[in-house]
Amino acid sequence: MTSAPTTPIDARVYIDESGEKGYVDVVNPSEFGLLLGVIVRDCDGNALRAALQPYFDSFVRALPPGMKPHITDAFASRDPAVCAVATSTRASYQQVARSSPITVVYEAISASGFARRRDERVAMATKAETARRSGIRITNHPHRDRLEEELLEGFLLKLDAFGEDHDLAHISVTSDTLSKGVRDSYADILEQARTASNRTEEVKGYNPATRERLKGALTTRIIVPVGSGLDVDVRRAGDITDRPPEPLLLLADILVNSLRHHFKTTVNPATDPLNAPGSIRGWTLEASVYGVMDEYAMDVV
Repeated sequence: MTSAPTTPIDARVYIDESGEKGYVDVVNPSEFGLLLGVIVRDCDGNALRAALQPYFDSFVRALPPGMKPHITDAFASRDPAVCAVATSTRASYQQVARSSPITVVYEAISASGFARRRDERVAMATKAETARRSGIRITNHPHRDRLEEELLEGFLLKLDAFGEDHDLAHISVTSDTLSKGVRDSYADILEQARTASNRTEEVKGYNPATRERLKGALTTRIIVPVGSGLDVDVRRAGDITDRPPEPLLLLADILVNSLRHHFKTTVNPATDPLNAPGSIRGWTLEASVYGVMDEYAMDVV
């Protein structure tokens, strides 16, 4: 008797970020960037949303006019009544999450580690610029110089691996309302992740001798042995869409800030791994996390 073929199950991942972002000019060794997603299969979404809705509604009602329903904003208000509702909402949300069929995927990057990698790339480029004989000036360099770009790239790789391991053909990526700049940046990173094995990026330059503006292409190809089972392209993550605050986005908000607090109180981000099994030991959703591993690249490079 043969088993029935596996039918891919679509899911949604609700994402939020916390901590450092941007170019990270002044590095605080204890700081880090964190991007977290809550994966919910479509067949479980309605039940989870219904379980969270009463707590979400009471949280929103308690907020002063104009305040966004973000857990950190509520605590920052210093209003005793608002803080009390925020504390209750966080506890109720975490209780529902622990008993629900969700999966948490996250990517964390030390600010000092990111700055070191970025500065090493800049130093290498400067050294190459000094040594080369051509008078052409390169005016743009296709490399990561913002922390959130590295966060999203690593997160998408983990998300894609989860989809492959669990037979999910398509995972929709949903975020809170994004600015156009952030949305465009995320879309660019996602597109690059989808073509990582054969990527071509534009390089611009200027020739002072002829006063010409120049364009070129930098192509990177990753050849994977046939039959190895390896795939470096992200194939299961959908386009990133944003929507107004709702119960499942508040869940991502609560959990990313909860994990940030866990890291701040249990590890030293400057020296300790942030993506290892030991990094999340004792965290409230530890049992629901996918993708942690020892010797993770962003923890050791």
